[in-house]
Amino acid sequence: MFNLYSIKNKLIIFFLIVIIIPSSFITSVMYDRAKKILIEKKGDSVISNLFQTSRVMDNILSNAEERLTSLTASPEFYDQLKNFSRKNNHFQDQEIESIWNRIFTLQYHDTYIQGIHVYLYDQKVMFTPYTNRKILEITNPNYYHWLNVPINANTNSSGWVISHGITPNVSDTVGHVFVLKKQIKNVHEKRTIGEACIMINLNSVKYSLLDSVREGDQAAALILNGNKIMLYSGDNKDVDREVTDLYNILNSNQGYFMKTLYEKKRLIGYTTSDYTGWKYVSLIPYSDMILNVAKIRNLAIGVNILSAGLAFFLAYIFSHSIYKPIKTIESSMKSVQSGNFKVQILKERKDEFSILNRGFNQMVSQIQKLIDELYHQRLLYKEAEIKNLQAQINPHFLYNTLDTIHWMAKLNKMKQVSDLTFSLAHFYRINLEGGKKIVTVRSTIELIKEYLNIQKVRYGNKFNVYMELDETLFEFKILHLIMQPLIENAIYHGIEKKKEQGNIWIRLFSADGNMIFVIQDDGVGISREKLEKITLQLKGQKSDDGSSFALVNIHKRIQVYYGEEYGLDIQSQINQGTIVKVFIPVQGIVEEA
Repeated sequence: MFNLYSIKNKLIIFFLIVIIIPSSFITSVMYDRAKKILIEKKGDSVISNLFQTSRVMDNILSNAEERLTSLTASPEFYDQLKNFSRKNNHFQDQEIESIWNRIFTLQYHDTYIQGIHVYLYDQKVMFTPYTNRKILEITNPNYYHWLNVPINANTNSSGWVISHGITPNVSDTVGHVFVLKKQIKNVHEKRTIGEACIMINLNSVKYSLLDSVREGDQAAALILNGNKIMLYSGDNKDVDREVTDLYNILNSNQGYFMKTLYEKKRLIGYTTSDYTGWKYVSLIPYSDMILNVAKIRNLAIGVNILSAGLAFFLAYIFSHSIYKPIKTIESSMKSVQSGNFKVQILKERKDEFSILNRGFNQMVSQIQKLIDELYHQRLLYKEAEIKNLQAQINPHFLYNTLDTIHWMAKLNKMKQVSDLTFSLAHFYRINLEGGKKIVTVRSTIELIKEYLNIQKVRYGNKFNVYMELDETLFEFKILHLIMQPLIENAIYHGIEKKKEQGNIWIRLFSADGNMIFVIQDDGVGISREKLEKITLQLKGQKSDDGSSFALVNIHKRIQVYYGEEYGLDIQSQINQGTIVKVFIPVQGIVEEA
């Protein structure tokens, strides 16, 4: 079963991810870049082909226009037509033959010209380039499509339009042609006597020119004039004859872009003719272009799959070389877990696992050593408990004896002896507290009061005591026997050495979640040198001077129990007194045993 949490499997997955993700990313980037390059190259190629097509078309049309202009602007031709009159027999008329030869000669030298026709307004006759019907009498001008094509008067346009062509039989239409019409007039007489048109075979242009820009069965090439398709190349039935939406997006002279048109994504390339103003457009389906890129994509996918297989094989080999020493450490740890602390990894290595192996061996040896030491300490602890139990016998015996003396003094009306004995007995009773380490603040205050009562008997009026206590804190927890030694220091080291009467202030209040005791006296104070030594000792520096043992002991007890941020703060000046502040946290109320 595959274990996802196994280090070996994690390493295999890691190596697969490290190889496959960058490889897939690079493949995707290369594939996208290949598509962009293909589109850019194909777009440039399409524009180049369209531009060449446009130039060829412009050359064909401009040559045809020159031929038509040479005909309509010729004074000789104008005079021939002006003087022409209808005859009963046109076939033997030399005048008609001369006009026809001029028209036929112009058409004969250009294979793209389908025909040149001349129509005279007054005579209502049409000259054609066809040998079997050189002249026609026109009874219905609307029957001939080109006669209905308006003559272009816009100087910004070439005037070429699309219309229906005619056969040698003249009356029959065939396909579509490019038509250009010009009036036949004389500049000096300012009289128009007729019009001439020249027709370019659309199919010959379509198959000989526009097929050069086709690519694939679904490609198409268009020539657009305004909103109309003038020429359509290709068998793609998706492209309609009306392409208003396509013409409207061709907003520059040339370019290419990708667009979904007629429900297919296509590369649309176009250029604009300077001569006609027409848009030459190529529509190439994206699916036809992308075939070569698809081969690159398939090759890249194959490379990715091969890379994944190679990555899996290398990951397995590499992970095994890492996992094997881990497995050795794991089995050794299980042996230690079962209680064997003498196990050692003996195999030497030259990599980082050698450090782990040595560390493991040292750890197991150290644990064995600590177990031995702990066992020895427990024996000493048991011995200390026995000695402590023996030591408590004397205080209890002393407390019971003092209680007996108190009652004997009271029966004999010796009040001072009775009070002193009661205070001393009560002091020892509170001091013992059943061996508790944690007591209430109330119990600590009672112990302080009894201690002060005993010292008052001894020192008389040597000092006065003033207490300011927040009674709301009386039921909270506090370490036992941390306040009485501080008051004892204030009396012995402060007040006793003072000649005159002294004062001791004891305050208790809370601030910022802390309980603060303040023991202040106006005794002889502490010298600067000694205060510096005491401060260093409170910070953990050792000193040969053992005079501050009680202060350091209390400070350490508080920090061990409550934390490094709690403890004592001592301030003192010579002949002005000493202030000792005790900082401990406000903790829960002590429950009754």
